[in-house]
Amino acid sequence: MPMSLELENELLLTLSYFTPMPLEKILLELNSDFLLSNPELLTEDLMKSLVSLRKRKKVKSIKENGEILWTKIYPKRPWWKNFSIKSLKS
Repeated sequence: MPMSLELENELLLTLSYFTPMPLEKILLELNSDFLLSNPELLTEDLMKSLVSLRKRKKVKSIKENGEILWTKIYPKRPWWKNFSIKSLKS
């Protein structure tokens, strides 16, 4: 698996839906085994992966006090799943 995909998967595991995180906190929260297996990882790699995830609408960035915070986007349900059998019977 290419390093960028591994990093993106690891970022998705690390980021929260509810708590926006700055880049420094994301780096601290990353899995230590992942970091040990990728010693060449740079903050530029993190930013590239986060931007890539943002373009694919998996994460969003929030600018707060001159700092960029990152959070996961909760996946939306398809419109057809909003209908239930009960609503069709009434």
